[in-house]
Amino acid sequence: PEEAVITDPLIISAIIDYLTKREIESIVICDSPGGLYNRNRLKAIYEAAGYLKLESEIVKLNYDTGSEEVPSSGGKISSFDIIKPILDADIFINVAKLKTHAMAGMTASVKNNFGTVPGLKKSEFHCRFPKRIEFCEMLVELCSLVSPEISIVDGVLGMEGNGPSGGSPRNFGIIAGSKNPFLLDRVLCEYIGMNVEDALTVKSSIMAGYSPREI
Repeated sequence: PEEAVITDPLIISAIIDYLTKREIESIVICDSPGGLYNRNRLKAIYEAAGYLKLESEIVKLNYDTGSEEVPSSGGKISSFDIIKPILDADIFINVAKLKTHAMAGMTASVKNNFGTVPGLKKSEFHCRFPKRIEFCEMLVELCSLVSPEISIVDGVLGMEGNGPSGGSPRNFGIIAGSKNPFLLDRVLCEYIGMNVEDALTVKSSIMAGYSPREI
């Protein structure tokens, strides 16, 4: 968290408080990192991220590494392999970190949905779509498929430079949320002063008709 690589556990904790006050009885925190997607890797990530301390009778960390193929009607991909906790959830809350990104230009709510794809499947998509714009068009299609109920972006301490993990922390001073992840990223792109031509998931969402070029 102190390096602005992952969503701060304080943000996750605040969301948990909000949900428990509304008598939500089961909350599952899940991640799907690039590379190996197994129990040991997940536990190491939850520990490094500070999420282990969030567990309770109501809050569980996901260790189910199963997934299922889900058909897509977006055009570029016939189906996506989606991790089980997303498919099993009644409500999917997408919680992302605001960062610049070496490949996508900016990573926020739309790109964060790549975490719904199991670990090693991610590298397959990188091989299938080596061009940056085509990769980001795939991410827009994926986001449309998994359709989070709400997206929340932690930009209190974000990252600029060689993201997603090699940049420098920067105080953006914002927490933003929307039921529409495409519009949310479009606004955040404006907020950090990035040209939409450089934020390729935003550019792709504009091309797909999900968000406006001008706001």
